[in-house]
Amino acid sequence: MRVLGFGGNREEMWRDIHAASKQLNTRKLRADIRLVDALVREILPDYENGAIGEEFFARVGKLLSTMAGIERRAHRIGDQSLIDLCELSENILTDIKERPSPPNLRNVGALPKLVTGFKFALAAMS
Repeated sequence: MRVLGFGGNREEMWRDIHAASKQLNTRKLRADIRLVDALVREILPDYENGAIGEEFFARVGKLLSTMAGIERRAHRIGDQSLIDLCELSENILTDIKERPSPPNLRNVGALPKLVTGFKFALAAMS
């Protein structure tokens, strides 16, 4: 508002706001994707070995919550491939949460690939 008060260009101000918003979204996505990577690394060994307990379910819940946040951000920025990746991830995590034992081998193989997909999506945005 100060820019407008001092006679600044309205279009330039909106370009600056848009650029700052894009940087913030990218930074938050990067942090969320690092969290996804860390949580998958924690969940995967327990899932493969059948070490299913409260901590496992808490991590899966946190991962689902993180995915929901990424999906909301993807909707705001209009990135359909990221939205699709979030939906696929949520389906796999819901399956893991509902039927943790015995581990579904497709889910075991898919989790690391999802992390790679998120990293590629982020790199494509930059």
